[in-house]
This record gives sequence, C-alpha cells and structure tokens, in this order.
Amino acid sequence: LKPLADILSIERLKGVELPPGLSEEDATTIIDAGHWAILTAFKNPVVGKTTGAALLHEMSTYLNSAANNSEEHPNPLKYVLFSAHDITLLSVM
Repeated sequence: LKPLADILSIERLKGVELPPGLSEEDATTIIDAGHWAILTAFKNPVVGKTTGAALLHEMSTYLNSAANNSEEHPNPLKYVLFSAHDITLLSVM
C-alpha cells in the first residue's frame, strides 16, 4: 500500500494523469491509507528505535565531538552531511 500511495502522491504533485479507471477520490483514499499505515507503524516505539537509532547515535557522536572541540583535541570537520529516506527521518524525529 505504501509504495502505491507514494507513487500516486508524487504523480499528483507532478501533474501526471491518473491511470484509466482510477478516480481522484480513489487516489485520495489510497494516499490517505498509505499515510495512515506509516503513522500507525510508528506508534510502536520498537519500529522507530529499530529504524532510526543507528543514525541518531551517529549524529550524537558528531555533535559531541564538535562540542568537545579544543586545542588539545581539534576536530577537523567543518560540517557533516547525512542523507536518509523519509522513513529514516521519521524514525529520528
């Protein structure tokens, strides 16, 4: 359900016509159901912890390193860029 909802949502944003036989109402119902499925899964804290804990730990490590930067222990990093899928970002949030 989620992949279909994602496809329909993105195609709607891009102005792509719906497939023959699929009404706007049908598309809205599918998109809403896809969003509901994602949010329902994240009501279980285990899901968020499993999918987001590693990235959150990595981010915390970099932030702690930057906060503890000193002349004795210089941190050569100027910035760190993380990239993630929407589900991973939702997990971290």
